[in-house]
Amino acid sequence: SGTLNNWATYGTGNPWIASQDTAQEGSWSARALQTGAGEDSFIEATFNPSNSNSITFEYYRKLVGLDTADDFEVNYFSNGQWITLEHLGDASENNDNFIFKSFTIPNTATKIRFKCECGAVSEMCYVDNVKLLRQ
Repeated sequence: SGTLNNWATYGTGNPWIASQDTAQEGSWSARALQTGAGEDSFIEATFNPSNSNSITFEYYRKLVGLDTADDFEVNYFSNGQWITLEHLGDASENNDNFIFKSFTIPNTATKIRFKCECGAVSEMCYVDNVKLLRQ
């Protein structure tokens, strides 16, 4: 939509923004660009899981130029702790296209977040078409 109104952005790195650089669907995606070496940037959403047996958490991600010094992580918050679903902190990643990810998370989850940490001007993380599907 061109805004991140329903998302909290925080961390010591350059913040996530709504971007028209590239998108999996539509014209906009969320992007973290050159957050800074050792500087994490987070984007987080809170939701109400009531009346759900389980939740399917889906998103598309595109990681550009990330190397072993960089970090991308996806978590959900449940019972007072962050649980990691995806972590690319020790691998390189450079996607030409968006990659679809889908995870089942418990109905005790109340938050989701994405983390990007990348140092070079040519490195960035994109997230698009994030969905929480209640079952």
